[in-house]
Amino acid sequence: MNRSMLFWICLTGCMAAALTQTGAATAQTPVAQTAVTARTPAIQAVAAQTAAASQAAAPQEPLKLRLEAGRSGESADERWERIRTQMMAQTALLRTGDALPAFAAERYDGGQTTAADCRGKVVLFCFWGTWCAPCLAELAPDKLPALAAPYADRPDFLLLAAAQDDRAALDRFFAAESRAEYRRLRPATLVDADKALFGCFARRGVPRTVLVGRDGTIVEQTVGNHPLELERLRRALAAQFE
Repeated sequence: MNRSMLFWICLTGCMAAALTQTGAATAQTPVAQTAVTARTPAIQAVAAQTAAASQAAAPQEPLKLRLEAGRSGESADERWERIRTQMMAQTALLRTGDALPAFAAERYDGGQTTAADCRGKVVLFCFWGTWCAPCLAELAPDKLPALAAPYADRPDFLLLAAAQDDRAALDRFFAAESRAEYRRLRPATLVDADKALFGCFARRGVPRTVLVGRDGTIVEQTVGNHPLELERLRRALAAQFE
């Protein structure tokens, strides 16, 4: 077995373990306890809808991924494609063609972002955490940010990086000199510590991206930081701006 295969199998094992641990925590604490401090009544109402949708979608028991064993003769890429299909089937709550749900989320740099801000735009949601090594690998400057860079100045493109951390954790993360390369994410970062926004899209599993088209429907989703996922996202983004 080559080093590439070992790496991606290890990544899958780590993600499955993280998903199971997250599931155990979720069984004790609802994922959709959305803070509404200092929000307008309108924002409070939409935030409540976001929390309710997330609560309704959250499984009642910890999710345990059931991944098939490796198959003789398959390549590392073939194995990843098979595993990601299983992971998406077991964790995604929305499918291609589904509408973007109503939501309200707190921006790290201040203010709110809602579904209304996404109308008529190509929106790339990136769900991550400062504690998640695969997330940080995906968000390295030459990875996902490089894919989004050609569209960054377009008025019809929006990047939203929803972090599963509270504000204090994000403060420490962005202040750390060792994390200086991630500071460019600050303007796009949403505070999703309670996973209320994430819970509208999936049960478990980060890193995860969701690409929404101008018509407000999902056109692509990725999970994990395998190079094939970035290529999938690159093609989907390019197709939106052809």
